[in-house]
Amino acid sequence: MSLADQCLALAGCMQAAQLVDRLATGKEFDPGLLSLAVESTLNTNPESTEQLYQGASSLREGLVALRALLNKNQGQLSQHSLRYFVSLLHLSARLRKNDQALERLGQELQKVQRQLNYFEQSQHPSLIGGLAEAYQNSISPLGHRIQVIGDPQLLQQQANADKIRMLLLFGIRSAYLWRQLGGSQWQLFWRRNAMAKACQGWLTGS
Repeated sequence: MSLADQCLALAGCMQAAQLVDRLATGKEFDPGLLSLAVESTLNTNPESTEQLYQGASSLREGLVALRALLNKNQGQLSQHSLRYFVSLLHLSARLRKNDQALERLGQELQKVQRQLNYFEQSQHPSLIGGLAEAYQNSISPLGHRIQVIGDPQLLQQQANADKIRMLLLFGIRSAYLWRQLGGSQWQLFWRRNAMAKACQGWLTGS
């Protein structure tokens, strides 16, 4: 697959990390991005990478942040979101090597997919809670626990905790796809200029 598709999937992972940071610290963001995360995580058979994310414009924040990282402008990014991003890449690699965890995750996602038919909106607490449970049952046992830093009052609210776990699962799903498309961490060093151009291409529609 193309480098452009790889960058779009990696931008999904970056966007997940950013949203986790914003949710944990009480910063504003477009709530529609939560719907995108739910729907993309549950779409296990997309027609294309772009279709999975409902168009590159839905990942604008992730693309901008990924471009900044590739251009070595890390100062523009939250250090917490960068740490989450790296952890999500690490967990996706662990998941690829664990057939039992993959099978369990597939079963968990099927349960939530069946629930999707009963709810009119993808942000329904039951769907988000189901994906949060899928994360706990399938990803947490892999180890490398992600410690989310933020406002303790926000983090202690069950609804927010579920959203954070759902976003982490979305990030892992995106990182997993990135690897399926041929992405590897060495590219972040040796092909960073080409990847930055690919991000720019998605952002400008060229």
